[in-house]
Amino acid sequence: MSDTLETIANTILAYIGITNEIASCDLTIFNQNYNNPSKREKTLHQLSIKNDLTIEARLRWIGGR
Repeated sequence: MSDTLETIANTILAYIGITNEIASCDLTIFNQNYNNPSKREKTLHQLSIKNDLTIEARLRWIGGR
């Protein structure tokens, strides 16, 4: 997969119809957060994340209407 973690998070927000002005999508893999900007710019391959792993996505309300 060539999508970055940031692209994956934004796709999740778009899927449920929420903008990143209202909520943030926090990504966790094996209880490790991947919310650091330097990690979010990387692909799953670059981070050595293998196929068939569960990526936990949590939405965090940050404001808006």
